Amino acid sequence: MKGGGWLAGSQFLQKARGAFYTTHTAAEYMVRWAVRSPGDLILEPCFGAGAFLGPLSEALGPERVYGAEIDEAAYRRVLDRRLLWTDRAYLGDFLRADPGKPPFPRAFTAVVGNPPYIRLRRLPRQAVARALQIAAAVMGEPMSPSGSLWMPFVLQSCRFLAPGGRIAFVLPYELTYVQYAKPLWRYLKGHFGEMRCVRVHDRLFPDLSQDVVLLLADRFGGATDVVTFETYADLDALLDGRPDTAVDIAVDDVVAGGRPFVEALLPPALRELLSSPRLAGRLSRLGQLSRFGIGYVAGDKRFFHLSAEQARAREIPPAHLQPTLTSGRELRGIGISTRSIPRERRLYLYDPPADPEHLTAADLRYLAEGEAAGVHLRYKCRIREPWYRVPGLHRPDLLLSVFSERPVMVMNEGGFLASNSLLCGFVAPGIGPEQVVAAWYNSLTLLSCETEVHSLGGGVLILIPGEANKVRVPRLDRVPSAYLAELDRLLRRAGGLDDAFALGDEVILQSELELTRSEVNLIRDGVETLRRWRRNRC
Repeated sequence: MKGGGWLAGSQFLQKARGAFYTTHTAAEYMVRWAVRSPGDLILEPCFGAGAFLGPLSEALGPERVYGAEIDEAAYRRVLDRRLLWTDRAYLGDFLRADPGKPPFPRAFTAVVGNPPYIRLRRLPRQAVARALQIAAAVMGEPMSPSGSLWMPFVLQSCRFLAPGGRIAFVLPYELTYVQYAKPLWRYLKGHFGEMRCVRVHDRLFPDLSQDVVLLLADRFGGATDVVTFETYADLDALLDGRPDTAVDIAVDDVVAGGRPFVEALLPPALRELLSSPRLAGRLSRLGQLSRFGIGYVAGDKRFFHLSAEQARAREIPPAHLQPTLTSGRELRGIGISTRSIPRERRLYLYDPPADPEHLTAADLRYLAEGEAAGVHLRYKCRIREPWYRVPGLHRPDLLLSVFSERPVMVMNEGGFLASNSLLCGFVAPGIGPEQVVAAWYNSLTLLSCETEVHSLGGGVLILIPGEANKVRVPRLDRVPSAYLAELDRLLRRAGGLDDAFALGDEVILQSELELTRSEVNLIRDGVETLRRWRRNRC
C-alpha cells in the first residue's frame, strides 16, 4: 500500500498515501514461494521500506534483484541501507517503466510486492489516465475509474514477466468481490496456469484495519479455470503450511458477482445444506418480496429535522411538518411497527410549500434563519429549487437499519418518512409487510447478510440497497399471528434482539422450513465463523 511522488509530502500521512509496509514474516513467505532457482530474476515494483528486498537479496544475492519506487525519501533510505544496488533501482512511477529499458532487463522470473492501495479518484488526472491506459492495454478491456491503483500495478507487472513466470502480491481483500476487479480476474484466468488466494485471520498490518489477501499466480502464459482459496489461523500456520481451508473456486463464479470467497469459509456440511433443493427452494431474495432503497437526503440534518418542541417554539404550521426517522437507533425497542413510537420521541421533517405565496410568516422567519446559517449554500440545497424543498419523500412499507451486527426491520404502520440513514422497503404486489418482517428474524437471514453484505474497514456491516436486496430470507405462505405477537414483545424489551432471532430459528426455521435443531446450530455456527473473519479487521 505504498504511496508515490505525487503524494509525498509532510501534509500526507501514511494512510493517505497508502504507505503501509509489509511485515517481514509475510514478505519472507512470499519470497520463499517466488524464488525457485539461484538464476531467478526478481522485480519489486514499489519497494517502499524494502521489506521484500532484504529476503530477496538473502535468497538470490543483490545482483538478481531489481526494484522501483516513486517516493524519493523511501528510495534513498533503501539505497543507504544497501538493500538494492543503485544500477538496479528505478526512481519514478513504475507505471511509466517499460521492460528492457534501463535499469530493467526484458523479462523477470517473478514480480513480488505490495502495491499502492489508493483510489484513482485521489490521484492527479494525468496519473489516472496513465493507470487506466496501462490496465486497458494489458487486459484488452477498460478498467473502471472507480478502482484502486493496486490493479494497474498488478497488470503492469505482468508486462515484465517471462513465460512461465509468477507474481506474488499483497492485495486488499476487496479483490475477491468488487465490481472493478472482475476484468482482472478474467485476465488472470487466461494468462496464468495456477492461482492461489491466501487469507490469514491475523492481520498482516497491525496498525491498519485493511483486510488483505496474498495473490500467488504461477505459470505465466498458461490458463486455469480455478483459484485455490486457502485460509490460515495465523502467520505461524501460514509459514508451516497448515491451512484451515483449501477450496478450489471457479473464477467464473467470482466474475459472476457472487461472494464465493466468503462462502468458502463455511464448512462443507453447511454449504451442502444451503444448496440443497429442500432449503434453496424455500428461500427468496429480499428484493423479490420488498424492494429496498435509501431514504431522502435532507442536505442539512439539523435545519430540516425538528422536534415537536422546536417546531412549536418557531410557530411552524403542523401541515408543514412530516413525521420522520433519521437513525437506525430509532428502530430499537419499538417492536415490529413504527406505530408504537411515542409522540414525544418523534422528529419532524420541515416540508414547507414550494410556492412562496403559501409560506407563513413563521416559515419566512425560519427560512431566513437557515439562510443566515448558510444552509441554502450546502451542496444538496443549492442544486435544488427552491433550496428548502427536500425531494424524494415517500412513506415506505418497511424500514431496515443500515449499520448493525443484527439489522432491525420494522413495519412502517406509523406512516413515517425516513432519511438516507435507513433503508426503505416497498413490498411487492401480493406481499404483506408482516410476511417480510416475520421472515427476517432468524439465523439464516443473518448468515445471508454475512455472505451478501460488505463491511467497513473496522468490520462493521453496512447495508446498501444493492446488497440488501440480495439477502436470502425464508419465503412464508402464512405468518402465525402468535409468532408476530411474541416477536413484537421481544423486540420491545431491552436486550431482546438476540431472543427475537432465536425465536425465529424455532418458529420459522424449525417449524416452517422443517430444519432440524442440528441444522439450525450448523447455521448459527456459520454466522459466528463469518463474523469472526469480519471482525478480524477491528
